[in-house]
Amino acid sequence: TSCLVVRAAGRSIVEHRPHELLTPASNLKLVTAVSALTRLGAPATLSTVVRSRSAPVNGVVEGPLWLVGGGDPLLATKDYADSFVNQPQLRTPFEDLAAKVVAAGVREVRGGVIGDESRYDAQRFLPTWKRSYVSGGHVGPESALALNDGWAQFTPRKVVAENPAAHAAGVFTDLLRAQGVVVTGAPSAGVAPAGVTTIASLRSPPVADIVGAMLRESDNNTAELLVKEMGRRFARAGTTAAGLGVVEQSLAAAKLPIATTFVTRMIGG
Repeated sequence: TSCLVVRAAGRSIVEHRPHELLTPASNLKLVTAVSALTRLGAPATLSTVVRSRSAPVNGVVEGPLWLVGGGDPLLATKDYADSFVNQPQLRTPFEDLAAKVVAAGVREVRGGVIGDESRYDAQRFLPTWKRSYVSGGHVGPESALALNDGWAQFTPRKVVAENPAAHAAGVFTDLLRAQGVVVTGAPSAGVAPAGVTTIASLRSPPVADIVGAMLRESDNNTAELLVKEMGRRFARAGTTAAGLGVVEQSLAAAKLPIATTFVTRMIGG
């Protein structure tokens, strides 16, 4: 045992190297979980939204559809969820968003689909992560619009989506076409302008369920996106650094010993 402290009735009865500082690894996700549940709230959801310059006219959208990411780490297609050994997998069904666009009366899109991941920064991987995390298929690229955990291909091997927003836009284009929507224009990435109209939106499962899945699977990507979401909502920046500041505040409010946890240096887990 590296270090051990056993307390009873407010006093230590066993101590073995009690001041040893250790990297907590995936145990740090417990800190992320507590902070997310406290700050975001257990019933909160994350939304992926489809927008356009105006509502469809006679079924036609003039100009592109913007697919705007809301940081949902569970956004996934059925074939990706089915590829997991452990079943069932909790997911936000991406196919449902395409169905909602069709239900909104869209029959043709003139201008293609543009993926918008601007809610968070463009940092894909943490510098402290081992390269084998990516090459071994353990973590995909971070993005506010990360579809299928950021994998462009997941069978027979995983391949990173170099541009997650454009990748999601491409898959969404295929889903719309599969439901009979005519889409002209290649999928791409960009930022939706202000004042555009919402055509459809898709909510994630509650944060409580997202946190549960994160802990069950020890999912690094989910942990990182939740940290960025806390930064976006409470520190005005969808970055890891901003989010970690919120986590530290949550720990301090809970009267936990943040001076010895080095949260600002223990990113991910």
